[in-house]
Amino acid sequence: MADERIEVEDLPSTSIPSVDHRVPAMLGGLTVYLTVAQIVEFAKDKLAGWFHGAPSKVTPVDADEAPIYNSAGAVLGRVTFANLFTWIGSKFHGLTAKALPVSADEITVNDSAGTFVLKRVTLANFFNWIIGDPFAFQPIGVPFPVNLGLAGISTPNNTTGRGKYILLTAGLTGVGGYNNGLLTSESVTGSAPLVVATATVSLAGSALNGVVVRLLNTEGRIMRPGTVAGTLQDDAVQGHRHQVLIESSAPTGAGSVGGNSGTVTKTTGGPVTDGTNGTPRVDNETRMRNVAAEYYMRIA
Repeated sequence: MADERIEVEDLPSTSIPSVDHRVPAMLGGLTVYLTVAQIVEFAKDKLAGWFHGAPSKVTPVDADEAPIYNSAGAVLGRVTFANLFTWIGSKFHGLTAKALPVSADEITVNDSAGTFVLKRVTLANFFNWIIGDPFAFQPIGVPFPVNLGLAGISTPNNTTGRGKYILLTAGLTGVGGYNNGLLTSESVTGSAPLVVATATVSLAGSALNGVVVRLLNTEGRIMRPGTVAGTLQDDAVQGHRHQVLIESSAPTGAGSVGGNSGTVTKTTGGPVTDGTNGTPRVDNETRMRNVAAEYYMRIA
């Protein structure tokens, strides 16, 4: 019996195969048939294994390559990230420009909760996501004031916000406190106005984890520009002297001269007005005119 073989070219062409179409395959020396659906599932599983089993790389470089199906040659090819990025850029710049977007316009996002499936988000929802945590734009490690004395002002949210924050005030590390689970080794010594208050950041993954921070609200300190960061100063008065004013007058007339002795008593009185600038204001520290605000710090 002649060896009858069927060449692929002899088979009728199908522009779009269905999932039920069958393809011959060999299994243990026997000819079997696989449906297109089975082949697709097999390929997906294999490709997933190859991709997830490959070594990860955090930041690709221009010379790295990605696989691509070459429609011009109907073969699998490769493209460098540099060329891919250039092609993507050309597609964006080739789009019709829009001067002012509206809330209903959409952008695409890679949904991490949906196995990284591309989805679309309206600009309105994207904007709401941004302003949902306005403090997320604060740099990590920089104290910033929040004036809760104004109506409608809220504190940075550690529950629903995208960042993690601490309030630079002592006594809030217990259960239910704002700094619970974020600060440890809190220390407060001294008395006003020379209070010293510190704590250690305790948050895994934070760039400040293990760093000692000053609790500015408790200390009553302000941030001052300087050339050596972290230099501490207490309040002080510039060195100065006071003039001593002595008034005397010469007696007139005739009389006898006699001798006598006595004592001179010197006392220090309280501050008095100079007659121009009002009554001096006195307290336990030297300070400028101010309004209080609570300072927070973003730690993640």
